[in-house]
Amino acid sequence: MSGEAFLFELYTEEIPSFYQIRAISDWREKLVLQLQDNLLECSSVETGGTSRRIYAIVHNLKPNQISGRKKIKGPPQELCQKDGKPTSALLGFAKKTGIGAEEANFEMWDGKMYATAEINIGGKAIQDVFPGIFENLVKTQFFPRSMRWGSSSMTYARPVIQYFAMYGSSILKFTSGIWEFISASQRPIGHFILGPEKVEFENASQYVAAMEKAGILVHPEIRREKIKKMLIEYASNESVVMNNKLLDEVNFLVEKPVVIRGSFSREFLEMPGIVILSEMEEHQKYFGLLQTAGSADSLSNEFLVVANGDSKDTEAMGNIRRGNEKVLRARLADGSYFFREDRKKKLIEREGDLKRMVFHEGLGTLYDKKERIKEIAKILSKYIYSDVNPAKMIRACDLMKADLTTHLVYEFDHLQGEIGSVYAALDGEDEEVCNSIREHYLPRNENDNPPQSKMGLLLSFADKLDNILSGFILGKQPTSSQDPLGLRRQTLYIIEMMIHNKINLSTTGLTQQLLAIYGSFKVNNTNILKEIQEFFSGRLATIFEKEGFDRKLINAALDARSDRIYEMFLKLDSLRAMKEDENFISMMSAFKRMNNIVQDYCAKNDDAIPVLNEKLFELAQEKRLYEISQEIKNKTKKISGVDRQEYEDVFVYLASVKSDVDNFFDRVMVMHEKKDIKMNRLAILNQAVQSVKDLINIGMLY
Repeated sequence: MSGEAFLFELYTEEIPSFYQIRAISDWREKLVLQLQDNLLECSSVETGGTSRRIYAIVHNLKPNQISGRKKIKGPPQELCQKDGKPTSALLGFAKKTGIGAEEANFEMWDGKMYATAEINIGGKAIQDVFPGIFENLVKTQFFPRSMRWGSSSMTYARPVIQYFAMYGSSILKFTSGIWEFISASQRPIGHFILGPEKVEFENASQYVAAMEKAGILVHPEIRREKIKKMLIEYASNESVVMNNKLLDEVNFLVEKPVVIRGSFSREFLEMPGIVILSEMEEHQKYFGLLQTAGSADSLSNEFLVVANGDSKDTEAMGNIRRGNEKVLRARLADGSYFFREDRKKKLIEREGDLKRMVFHEGLGTLYDKKERIKEIAKILSKYIYSDVNPAKMIRACDLMKADLTTHLVYEFDHLQGEIGSVYAALDGEDEEVCNSIREHYLPRNENDNPPQSKMGLLLSFADKLDNILSGFILGKQPTSSQDPLGLRRQTLYIIEMMIHNKINLSTTGLTQQLLAIYGSFKVNNTNILKEIQEFFSGRLATIFEKEGFDRKLINAALDARSDRIYEMFLKLDSLRAMKEDENFISMMSAFKRMNNIVQDYCAKNDDAIPVLNEKLFELAQEKRLYEISQEIKNKTKKISGVDRQEYEDVFVYLASVKSDVDNFFDRVMVMHEKKDIKMNRLAILNQAVQSVKDLINIGMLY
């Protein structure tokens, strides 16, 4: 494709990293669509940027829109004329399309006559089209918070300083819309402090390379990889605590990156390493270092800073290092003070402090919550892990929320559980108890690992179940638009833990037992039971719908017999291999047909479907369908609910007998003129339907 590169750069004050990352992604998606809508041809679109600039490069862009003719549909014919004269609707359409009212044609669209007109489209030069396209990108970009500046009513994440536009070797200036009060630059500039000179290049396609030559890495992936490489290099004989989330963030804090190594006093290493790392990563955006001590790694008293700078300027690098060390020293001093204050009391001595912390209004304190968790864990342990030490489990329950009363968790709320585990270990608590205190919060997010120990999983399960039951009791269950307590996410984690650990529990039976723990609250057990079962099934359905399963097939499978999450998962998972099998899909339709025939007859007649009588079989196809139903029934009875293969065996068998079922419908007249034959054939269909109903609710299919 012949054409030139087009470059647009928007230069702003510094924008928060997560704002800019989202904007770069949005710009690319929107720009691709806008180019298509505006009939502009190119080979590809590239977007990128730093905290202070966002750019778009349209490669091999043709200079003009595609031109042609387009037919436009106007108002319906009956609205176009009145008393032989054109109506305002027709006159408006004529004005819009640039034709006379008498020139409008009337053509059939979707079975109805409409006014039509042909208009010229496209043909405009890019300099006439792009001002509107990029104004739209700027004005429609969403930010959690935007701001105004100067006397303009325009909003953006941060004030816009200037823009630069270039097509091939020609610099463009936009003159309409928001571009009337935003300055046009003759060239992009370098770093606003370290090298604000204009960056020269001859063609828009040279932008990224020219900026890199000037020390500005505008391409996010190139910049990220260079930062990562420098971190590893400056770690030397130690290893970097490579936090990818932090790496993504610092990638959008700098555009001329350098790495500087700093240190802090070894006395701060008395604190838990996770606290030091949190101070460095959360507040200061530093990377920690690990040193090998014997067979294990321990946190070093040195760290790495990613900053804007020139590594050859040793004086500036020294100033940056000393400044960062000073700030971190103050932070660690605060952390050290909190740690020493926390250690004046053992974790178990904080149990009573939970009585002063409200869990949810109407559901008591955190002390009440941990007591409920203890009772839930006792019930769960009977079904899940009966070999868990009950004394250790109770001890862990008493300690699991205690760190919420500490100074360090107040300062770093994301460390709840982690701090409790460290303090419990320092108190000499059992290792299994310490580990489960940390694990009971897992998983915290979709990228987190589930608990690995039995006790950790048991307490995580109990904690999340209490959150869900509490939410429903308070009437704060999720709606279509709101989920104030995050119950969808926690239910998803419970489902994932059930599946991963092959826990086959009845949600209804379990909920029924657990509701007894909430006896002091006004609870309608019948409603809660139904709502929670539907809620769990709905989350499981959502999981499989995202994987491409037909929603009706999912609902039919989930609505049949079982309320056991793991069993329902196995059933749906076994359908994974069958969803593209035409024979299986056809068989589901055949059983739906059988069900409809039986249901229609029962609805119109008082006769009950009789017991099947093999002596009344007249045709081989009748006997064969009866044998199929018996085989399905036998296979279904063998299903244990914990073996995926057992479900797949049934579904594969159903697909394999398609020709036999087709033969039945081809050769057998169900509504025979003799009543006893007719009723017996209805009994055959009914038995076939019943054999499948325990697996799939046929009435909900297709």
